Amino acid sequence: MVDTSFWDNTWNKLMYGWDLKQIGNTLFVAPDVSHWSVGENPKVIEEKFVKQLEEKEVKAIIYKGTDANKFTGKLFTDTSATFWWKLGGKYNLLRGCYHWLQYSVDPTVAFNYHNHFIKEYPTELPYFLDFEESSVKSASDYIWRASVWLALAENELKNDLPVVYTGGWYLDKVRSMLGSAYISKIGWMQKYPLWLALYNRKYPEKFYLDNKLPNALSPWGLDDWVIWQYTDKADFPYYNDGDLYWGDEWGIPSKGLDLNLIKSSWLEKYLSPEIPPVDPPEPPVPPFEPPIEPCYELTYKTLYNMNIRSGAGTNYSIVGSLPQGSIVDALDVGGANSWILTKKGWICNNLNGKQYLEKED
Repeated sequence: MVDTSFWDNTWNKLMYGWDLKQIGNTLFVAPDVSHWSVGENPKVIEEKFVKQLEEKEVKAIIYKGTDANKFTGKLFTDTSATFWWKLGGKYNLLRGCYHWLQYSVDPTVAFNYHNHFIKEYPTELPYFLDFEESSVKSASDYIWRASVWLALAENELKNDLPVVYTGGWYLDKVRSMLGSAYISKIGWMQKYPLWLALYNRKYPEKFYLDNKLPNALSPWGLDDWVIWQYTDKADFPYYNDGDLYWGDEWGIPSKGLDLNLIKSSWLEKYLSPEIPPVDPPEPPVPPFEPPIEPCYELTYKTLYNMNIRSGAGTNYSIVGSLPQGSIVDALDVGGANSWILTKKGWICNNLNGKQYLEKED
């Protein structure tokens, strides 16, 4: 007998005015904005969008980065991806970007294309692969393409794993195509975290148990998902009878919006990331010793919470932090005048067109 008491209690709160604070931030809300957005600058009423971020205690935003035309195989970048990357950064959200896997493109080429985009617009969350193309003719071929893409992503991430997005309906489709060969073909995918799309009034584990479908998420277990996309109707905590849509509440020009619940146990390491161990170990970094006398007599105020780094660039290690509104003296400049040296280390002045410091008179 599976003990579902925790999820039963959680589900009651979800259906009847659930407040995330009441269950100790076990789950976080995160919108997947790719369902509706079109164009490089989607029309968003930012005040409404920010209100939802604050009320729902949103920690992350997810969007599609790259795709391919399934008939021509032509690769392209989603036109709204950079908009959401900038908006997510503006409000200090963890950003996740995914690639929609197609059967018409070499998986190595597809990964390299997506990887190049992520390098230009880096995200805080790991790589995401959308494994959900309904028009495939060969499930075995599509699974092989996924295995190549995910292995390349895992190699790029070093100490982390990419996430697989798929739906309960799609796993059923692949199972029907492969029959008895299903597990032998797809079982390896279990190692990767699952982002599950299941639009139903019951959380995944209870839905499958109630409907006597205990193997419906194989090769994953019923509670193995780390992200659950529970609705495409934009409301929270869940949509009511009548399938109402609430996209307008988020300030978007669409009735629908995909919403997800993310397990905090998975998200925590990205909210408070640790520096991964290096193998072989690197020699210890000597303590930071700034110049005694300032080279520049300029004073700045931080516009955001800031990381202090050991050098003038994001590739240098974090050695401290400064809260928003801190006043610092510049001892030197570096990184094409984009970074300044303080008594504690280097902080960013401007990056990708975004200003992080303000000069004080």
